[in-house]
Amino acid sequence: MPESIWDSDPEMRARAEVERKEHRQAKPNGHAGSWREPEIIKFRDMPPRLDGRPLIKGLLEREQASVCFGDSGCGKTFLCLALALRVAAGIDCFGRKVHQGAVIYVATEAGRSIINRVAAFKIARHLEDDDIPFFAVPSPVDLCHADVGDIERLIGTIRDAVTDSDVALIVIDTVSRALAGGNENAPDDMGSFVRSLDRLRDEFHCHVCAVHHSGKNYALGARGHSLLKAAVDTEIEVTRNDNTKISTATITKQRDGISVDQIAFRLRQIELGEDQDEGMVTSCIVEQSDDLPRKAHVKRALPARRQNRA
Repeated sequence: MPESIWDSDPEMRARAEVERKEHRQAKPNGHAGSWREPEIIKFRDMPPRLDGRPLIKGLLEREQASVCFGDSGCGKTFLCLALALRVAAGIDCFGRKVHQGAVIYVATEAGRSIINRVAAFKIARHLEDDDIPFFAVPSPVDLCHADVGDIERLIGTIRDAVTDSDVALIVIDTVSRALAGGNENAPDDMGSFVRSLDRLRDEFHCHVCAVHHSGKNYALGARGHSLLKAAVDTEIEVTRNDNTKISTATITKQRDGISVDQIAFRLRQIELGEDQDEGMVTSCIVEQSDDLPRKAHVKRALPARRQNRA
């Protein structure tokens, strides 16, 4: 057998080892973190995994990612906030068992207006004098440009705030705001955002949910580059019937399940109290509805490039 080039040239071998070591110590995409060797599992070591970690049974699991999208005003933010608050409170959700844990809601779009929405939940659930592990981040956060350092600061803020329980869920509301000027149609920018979601998921072993908008072309689903849908485990589309005022959340992707489930809900107004002008301040909470539509959402036309193939 001919002599290996690595044996015949010790200098080349030594240089390659140095470069490999430097590569391992690099900070991918600007993120600090140690190198991890790729994991490999043998066929014989793959029995059924029965130790899943459901967060909301049949809907969301820990250590996964999801995207919830819909048009403006469809109720997607109210729905995601309702899911988040119920996880923090340990309250079953739409007939599904919930495993309680700490929740971080990054309200990059709503900002401090999220406070009244949470207050409405407190009043409706008679939790005014109680506390649950729910934390809101009303500040802008850049999850697209890693060199800015926001992902590191967010992780540090969460670690400082959550000291009594494990983080179960992080919600990023919305994708557009968290891109911080990045191009959601560009694979590089959307890819950087997805890596930030992965980083949060891996740091806290939690579920990460991103709230997003529908695109102009309904046939293509959520706005922006398709790699976001490809990357997440669960995709939920929210639509609203303007006549009945009923919103429907449809699971359009479930990586390890069947994507046929639906949740119907309506918004109920809650009075919070009077302002300085004696006007009533209100917000809304989500209530389940039994009025599921026959069709979960508007029938979508095929993209033009595919119509000739149908």
